[in-house]
Amino acid sequence: MSILPGRIISRNVVRVAAIIGGGIVGSAALAQPVQAQTQATLLRGSRASVERMYRQAQDHELTFHETAKSIREAVDEGRLEELKPDSDFALHDVSYPYVLASTRVFVERLSSQYRSACGEQLVVTSAVRPASRQPVNSSENSVHPTGMAVDLRRPSGRCLTWLRKTLTDLEKAGVLEVTEERHPVHFHLAIFPQPYAGYLSGVQPARIASNESSAGAGKGQDAAPGVHAASVRTVSTMRYRVRAGDTLSHLARRYGTTVKKLRAMNNLSSTRIRSGQTLIVPAAG
Repeated sequence: MSILPGRIISRNVVRVAAIIGGGIVGSAALAQPVQAQTQATLLRGSRASVERMYRQAQDHELTFHETAKSIREAVDEGRLEELKPDSDFALHDVSYPYVLASTRVFVERLSSQYRSACGEQLVVTSAVRPASRQPVNSSENSVHPTGMAVDLRRPSGRCLTWLRKTLTDLEKAGVLEVTEERHPVHFHLAIFPQPYAGYLSGVQPARIASNESSAGAGKGQDAAPGVHAASVRTVSTMRYRVRAGDTLSHLARRYGTTVKKLRAMNNLSSTRIRSGQTLIVPAAG
């Protein structure tokens, strides 16, 4: 698959990933404290915000792609997936329309709810970018080279109000970090893979306002009953380092789960795993 700068993909194909079950461990999974914000001072960027995104990328052991060739290899290996526009979202001047699986699912879910609320498409203006193609004013710790981040065009009026509220609630839930950039004007989002998978599967507390029952519900699904309930389903997990000869089927049997759940817990786009890879698995007992 070739990747050309300036290429805009417009095929109307959507494959919604099923993210189910699974637990959350380590610092990558913990919701970071979010100070109370007013709408007037909403989503201002800060060094701390950049560091939270960077720390999540490190905790998830994500690759920072240096070149277009590295991105192309990640796409060929299924580690990055294509953002394919549909009636709910469009791409504008996106040179590399590829992201992590969790970020793709997020964009599809959010855009479905955005269009229902606003009657217009959500517009994505940036996805993965190789470090060699980063803007001159970007942070050296930018997570765009990992594929976990996307930029969204800032709308106006009631659509802006809806999007700000929804993204702020998701940030408070600990599943992403968002900044409303001023130069140029846009929203910069970094979606945290394991916390987001846990949020979708109901592992985390349901603390999301009504308009976000919303992005959590997504394409083809209704919001879960009792989305405002305070109950939490506790799932114990641990980290496992893959050894030579391991397969997902073998690990699923060992830890009393299924291949499908292991793939969802670890954002795996295929059943292929490699020696030395770290996976999240159910804790024994």
